[in-house]
Amino acid sequence: MSQADTFRVRKHTYQALFIGGALFAAWNTATLLFNAGLIHFDGAYLFVGFSIIFQVQALALVSGQNRDLNTRDFSVYRADGGAQVAR
Repeated sequence: MSQADTFRVRKHTYQALFIGGALFAAWNTATLLFNAGLIHFDGAYLFVGFSIIFQVQALALVSGQNRDLNTRDFSVYRADGGAQVAR
């Protein structure tokens, strides 16, 4: 990969880890409040919430991969000369 691609991939990786950490902290906070009995969720709301979370996560992953493939510079993988055919 080119230097710009390497930097972009590392930047997105660290941003995803930072955002994931914040979401994990919010999830743990809600779990602790639920276990302490301070907030109450109906079972149906939990199933709907999990479904929405997984669908949004899947859309974000596919969108991120598509954006990465559209912006990546594949010229570094091409040979300098013309295509060689093995005989």
